[in-house]
Amino acid sequence: MHARILFHNDKGRMIMKKTILLVGILGSLCVANVISAQTRSTAFDDGQFGKWIITSSSTLAPQSGKSYAPKNAVDGDDATAWVEGAPGHGVGESIMITFEQPMKIGTIWIKNGYGKSRKLFQLNGRVKKANVQMDGGMFPIVLKDTMKEQTITVPKKIRDAQTTWVKLTIESVYPGSKWSDVAVNEFRPNLEEFNYDIQK
Repeated sequence: MHARILFHNDKGRMIMKKTILLVGILGSLCVANVISAQTRSTAFDDGQFGKWIITSSSTLAPQSGKSYAPKNAVDGDDATAWVEGAPGHGVGESIMITFEQPMKIGTIWIKNGYGKSRKLFQLNGRVKKANVQMDGGMFPIVLKDTMKEQTITVPKKIRDAQTTWVKLTIESVYPGSKWSDVAVNEFRPNLEEFNYDIQK
């Protein structure tokens, strides 16, 4: 009975087809949005210390030809940054560097926010509190709301254990005046401090 009413004539069939098509399009859009927020990885060759894989939990989609990929956080360029792409203020989002071989890390250099200009620094969110994690354990850090480079000292117990990765996870932020996206200009471990004997 229900089937005869739903498909009583060609008009009914057309309505049903249009409904199915609309559902399919909406589903595709949802999938596309999920994909844009999934983990992205980029390879980087550090020369003496081998290749790195830089991974982020999410990445803001490119805009006007500009990329916000995780590799931007290790390129040494103030005009680029990794920008997370999750809904909200970026709490829980992360960036991780995986090394080709075990490393000992005593310090990490971080430049907060989008460092291309003072205006962009203020417009985008910046990291306030974060957790740094590696094979030897995890420790909390608090970053200043400044464009200047900040040096993070790794606790000795964690430093003394070699690691194949290091990860920064955002715990709280300095909100941007316009956008909720959080940017990290640089997140780079100092491998020269303890790893000169490691060859590529």
